[in-house]
Amino acid sequence: MTNNQLNEYDIDAIQDDGIRAQYQTIQKRFGSLALQIQSIYGLDNKSIDVVFVADGAFNASVEMNEDRYLIQLSNAVPVLLMVFFDKLLSDPGNLPWLSSEGTGDVSYDIPFAVKAKDLSDTRNWLIKTNKIRAFASYTLADIATSFMFLHELGHILGGHLKDLEKRGQRAAHAEFRMLKDAETGDTDLQQLQEYQADSVGAYLTTHIIEELIEDAKVNERTRAVFGPEDIVAENTISLAVTALYGLFAYVRGQEVRLRLHASHPDPLVRALYTRDFIYQIMQQNRSFDVELSQDMLQARFDEMNAVLLSLDLISSSSITDEGIEMANDHSRTLKSYQYERGKEASKYAFIEWG
Repeated sequence: MTNNQLNEYDIDAIQDDGIRAQYQTIQKRFGSLALQIQSIYGLDNKSIDVVFVADGAFNASVEMNEDRYLIQLSNAVPVLLMVFFDKLLSDPGNLPWLSSEGTGDVSYDIPFAVKAKDLSDTRNWLIKTNKIRAFASYTLADIATSFMFLHELGHILGGHLKDLEKRGQRAAHAEFRMLKDAETGDTDLQQLQEYQADSVGAYLTTHIIEELIEDAKVNERTRAVFGPEDIVAENTISLAVTALYGLFAYVRGQEVRLRLHASHPDPLVRALYTRDFIYQIMQQNRSFDVELSQDMLQARFDEMNAVLLSLDLISSSSITDEGIEMANDHSRTLKSYQYERGKEASKYAFIEWG
């Protein structure tokens, strides 16, 4: 497949030096991790290429060809998430321990795509924030962008593309795109593969969390956001989960009902079980006050929901107690699928599922 067929996005043509450097850094980091994954797991001697592509939706995808895996991210993903979190954190009610002094030191006017499925539907946003809040929003945006990539790695490691090929289907998965109501195929199995890819993404995200915890010990700016040593683990875990909740909230948008029977789990369902994955994995790796971290997380969710509602980016009906309980129920259903059909969903996996 040629770059023209891919509609590959030319990062070097970005005029803004800072944004161009950000994209180059992201692509280099993802490419380096892809090389590590291929080296460790072999992947049937297939390489992993990572590219940004021009896409009309907020999207990520992965496909398998004869000699390689190809992970594609919409070129809009990093900048949209950066603007999204800048807007959320410019509200002093979000992350209230961060100073709002100097608001306006970081200021820009930009069109923001309000619907993940249609990047042409934009709303003009004036962002006024300060340097420490801009750093915090950049870091949360980076966690969310990284998760999108790590989820695609999850499909590779889970053997899901090889499974599709063996079934005579196109060996490709597309993520984070609003789906039509009418879906075909074994949706339970499809949802289980998404659940598995998210579990890999969550596992790899915990490495980012650990890096931030360690960086906060020596970096004053990181410590200002993620907390001093006595609460840094609890706060960093809660903020990383908050970043993923923000990602899923943006994808879900104004949907007024849960989409429990599509080929992908509903974004709210994903947010809940990904939260559970991260807490479970972190508890295996270090000692921390789970109850304190969960209290912090609930406070962050409440803050974020208030701003999302004020910006008309989510529907109030999407965060009702009834809706959240339905999402939790479906999350538990997917966990039961893993016990019942896990081997079927990952029979070509390069990893073993715990």
